[in-house]
Amino acid sequence: MSYPRPPGVPGGSNPDPSQYQGQQPNAYQQGQQPNASQYQDQQPNPYQQGQQPNPSQYQGQQPNPYQQGQQPNASQYQDQQPNPYYSQGQQPGAYQQGQQPSSYGQVAPPPPQFPSQYPPGYGAQAPVPPAAPRRGGGGALRVTFGVLGVLLLIGGGALAFHAYGNSRQTIANTAYGTVLWRDEKADAFFPDTIGGRARYDGPLTDPKHAEWRRLGISQDTACASGLTGKTRATAKTLGCEAVLRATYVDPTGNQLATVAVAVMPAGGGDAETSAKMKLGRFFEERDGKEGAVNVLPVKGTLAAKMANGARAAAQLKPVGGDSMPYLVGVTLVSADGTWAGNLPGSWGENDLDGRTDRTSWQGDADDLVDTFRAQLEDLQMGGVKQ
Repeated sequence: MSYPRPPGVPGGSNPDPSQYQGQQPNAYQQGQQPNASQYQDQQPNPYQQGQQPNPSQYQGQQPNPYQQGQQPNASQYQDQQPNPYYSQGQQPGAYQQGQQPSSYGQVAPPPPQFPSQYPPGYGAQAPVPPAAPRRGGGGALRVTFGVLGVLLLIGGGALAFHAYGNSRQTIANTAYGTVLWRDEKADAFFPDTIGGRARYDGPLTDPKHAEWRRLGISQDTACASGLTGKTRATAKTLGCEAVLRATYVDPTGNQLATVAVAVMPAGGGDAETSAKMKLGRFFEERDGKEGAVNVLPVKGTLAAKMANGARAAAQLKPVGGDSMPYLVGVTLVSADGTWAGNLPGSWGENDLDGRTDRTSWQGDADDLVDTFRAQLEDLQMGGVKQ
């Protein structure tokens, strides 16, 4: 495909007028003057009229040497590149004379390469400074400090756990132990029910685990009223202060028990020379020959006819602790009045002294004594004031 050359160029041809349909004809191509009404609001070009422009319009500007027929001063353009669009050896202004430049129709040479405006290396990433040299022993020092920090954390946690544990623990109040028999209410000292624990540190008074139920509490706290036989005489000698009693019945209704707490003089603690320890040793040496506790009948209950003569088993033991000057004693009786002793018929042929029957009763008496000893220790712990 070829393109038509403009008029005046050798080998050229006039373009097809149909290519320019819809366009206004160029008045200069036809040798006619354009319609001045099209340019009413424009200033006339003095060069088209053959007139020189008014110099006053261009004050402060350098005159154009081409308009005056002079060559420009070459010194003004020493640092400029020659215009590649003018062929060498020709004077500029060829378009004013109606001639085409010699380079017309040729591919323009590439623009000159100008030097870069930025210094070499502009935009490149700055080099990373070298790492500081590691000093000897730094790693070992950091490891040492790390280990020390871990040890401090572990020690602090253990200390906090120990402090929390100390805040939760209860410590026996030695002063309260000596007076709890006066300060505790009767219903706390002799609870309505007593028996096993639901858990190792649970109360002994949970009705769901009750083994004994209280029938009544004695209003008389005299030592002479609470003890019997030689045990009463020995307690008086050792300085007995009071004997508190209450009567209980087991769940079957077959056994009745009068529980007594003997209050001895404080002092001596668990030493063998203390009053409570001496009285306990005296009862043990009697080997079941002493009834110790005087029974407490309770009117209107199964224990209404309770009597010492129907005693089936007895026990008396000191309560441990330097601040607990107490002994717990029990007398166990059958609810129907049956005596423990020689069994009838073949059951008692080999039991000449009746100990076979008494042994089972004695075991129940021992268990009840130990239960009340634990109850007194719980009361002592409950008396701790935080």
